[in-house]
Amino acid sequence: RSASSKARAANSIIRPTTTAVSSPSIGIANVHSFVLTNNVAKFRGADARVLEIPQGLANKNALLAWYASALEFPSYFGANWDAFEECLRDLVWLKEHTLVLFHRDMPLAEHLKDQRTYIAVLAEIVRHWNADEDHAVIAAFDPACALRLRQAMKP
Repeated sequence: RSASSKARAANSIIRPTTTAVSSPSIGIANVHSFVLTNNVAKFRGADARVLEIPQGLANKNALLAWYASALEFPSYFGANWDAFEECLRDLVWLKEHTLVLFHRDMPLAEHLKDQRTYIAVLAEIVRHWNADEDHAVIAAFDPACALRLRQAMKP
């Protein structure tokens, strides 16, 4: 492949048309765009908070504990998918306009049901905040995650 086609692929967006996945609290949702890029630096700026999700988060407890710490969820955070979604919906305290959640790998690789739920929650949060003018959320993945991301978005 040419250098320009590789660059386009590394900065593409996954846009499934009407792929539906289930989530415990949101029922059936359309999966919205996830950004594929290996250039996390392009998101850094005065009005963006970039969180690089650590590689190798193998289970739901580790993933949710990391988010609880990184985003300083309240002490009553219940460490379940509904509580996770609720905390991500309540980002009004965030002083930056944009929250970027950058993934170098796919969390929960050995737990496909949880991985699908995580992706569904992210899609719903992206849709929720991007409809709001005060904040935006970008869920970004390294292009190496594209196949696994598409698999996680299948019903």
